[in-house]
Amino acid sequence: MIYLNVSRQGAKLFPLILFIIIWVSQVFFYFLNPFYYKEITFYTWIIIFIGVFSFITGYLTSYFFKFDRHLVINNSNDTVNKLNFPSSRIRNLIIHISIIVIFAMFFDVVLIISTIKKYNLDPTNIFWYRLIYSTFARNLTRWNFIHSILNYLITLNLVSIILSAIYSAIYKGKMSVTMLPLLLALTFSIITLQRYLFTSSLIIWLISFFFVSFNLPLSERIKTLKRFVEYIGIMVIIIATILILIISIRINIDLGGVKTVELTKYVFKSIYTYFVGNIVALDNYLQRDILYKYGAEIFQSVFKWLGRLGLIESKSISTQYLEFTDIGNYTVNTYTFIRNFYEDFGEASLVTYAYLWGFITSYAVEKLFQKFSFARLFIASYLVFALFISFFSFVLLNISMFFLLVIYSWIIGKILTNQYLNKLSNEYH
Repeated sequence: MIYLNVSRQGAKLFPLILFIIIWVSQVFFYFLNPFYYKEITFYTWIIIFIGVFSFITGYLTSYFFKFDRHLVINNSNDTVNKLNFPSSRIRNLIIHISIIVIFAMFFDVVLIISTIKKYNLDPTNIFWYRLIYSTFARNLTRWNFIHSILNYLITLNLVSIILSAIYSAIYKGKMSVTMLPLLLALTFSIITLQRYLFTSSLIIWLISFFFVSFNLPLSERIKTLKRFVEYIGIMVIIIATILILIISIRINIDLGGVKTVELTKYVFKSIYTYFVGNIVALDNYLQRDILYKYGAEIFQSVFKWLGRLGLIESKSISTQYLEFTDIGNYTVNTYTFIRNFYEDFGEASLVTYAYLWGFITSYAVEKLFQKFSFARLFIASYLVFALFISFFSFVLLNISMFFLLVIYSWIIGKILTNQYLNKLSNEYH
């Protein structure tokens, strides 16, 4: 079996290959069309091609610009970064971060229940958890503020996910407590009926594990990548199971209870549409009279903070939750990354943003392979996750959250490599 020739130079093309596979698969499954989605117009196909091609061009521009033609690859001279992170340090960081996350998750759930009681709703009905997380809570200003603070703390779990991936790649078979971040993501996803949290955590974990593997010596790299392939199989099963569980509960609630056969049909249709229906929704959007947002879409997170500070009117702030649209026997409110890019200046912003996104992603991967650091691993992993989910939407719209996570990862990286702590650790042992 070939793992990108187990070369670091070949691994740098992994994000691009992943992006192409995702978009080719989405188009392929659309043409299978088992649920009779609306037919997409020729103009929409052109826009999709422009967006995808611009990203590919940006990625390859950065890739070849940084490509060292004298680099020796595919042999034992394939240079690596030495990873010297004490296992006890990683475990302790995971435990301490998990305590903070558990605290934030607990009070977030308490806040949800108190809001349910305030409006005389039934706290035992899990439907209200979903409702508050989607639309209801957006009208509660005070609740939103407190929820935002707790959400910033909960996102620390993503940093802990990266630590877990590092530990699992370096210290083989000793995964016990390091799986705590994934368990927390799973628990919170089930409680709040959010598919995104757990699936994103698993995907980021896999991406980080992959990148860490290519910073190991060649002999260890091959073994670690074999485990990576095994983990993909296991986690695909886990993700599928959790998705089916959450979607089944949500659909059963929405429909007021349905028979098992009907529920199975709805679940399959929901998962299929979750992947394919977004380009049909994009077609609906492109057929409207579009009012461009002139930067308010891609920088909506910045505009939100300006609105909170009273510097701009709130009505000029773009909303994260888009309107639902009928795609043929189904409604969705996700339109792929292309709508997010197109909304600012049309074709011009689509080409510019997609090209820059591809260039920056490739550059981040290159910098990670040049010199490994925890912050660089987080940035590269998150950017690759963004392209993985590009069929759904553009996850980097929340720029403030992304930069907060970068700060978190920079601090954690400093703790991991602190020479004084290393000295104390060595003296203790």
